[in-house]
Amino acid sequence: MILWSILDVGGFYSAAVPVVCIFAAMAFYRPYGQPLIVFIRNALLFFIRPKLYMWDRPTRVLSQKKVKNPESLVTTVNKNITAEDVSRLAKIVDNPK
Repeated sequence: MILWSILDVGGFYSAAVPVVCIFAAMAFYRPYGQPLIVFIRNALLFFIRPKLYMWDRPTRVLSQKKVKNPESLVTTVNKNITAEDVSRLAKIVDNPK
């Protein structure tokens, strides 16, 4: 009613269309199953509140343990795999029985 008394007819309709669209969107549009006003409030709070990064933990250096007997360390054995072994394994994997 305020716009009607302040503006002329053309200005009123020009200003009324965006206002009606905004209120219709708030009444009927539901992003992610929640009302639009709640979605806008959450968006504003996201930009206003300080960020708390739970996954960005500070790294800490672990102390190195000294090995008393270096000969007792397990070493890996170098296995020689031939092309025939790879093709046989591929046939087993491709054709399960």
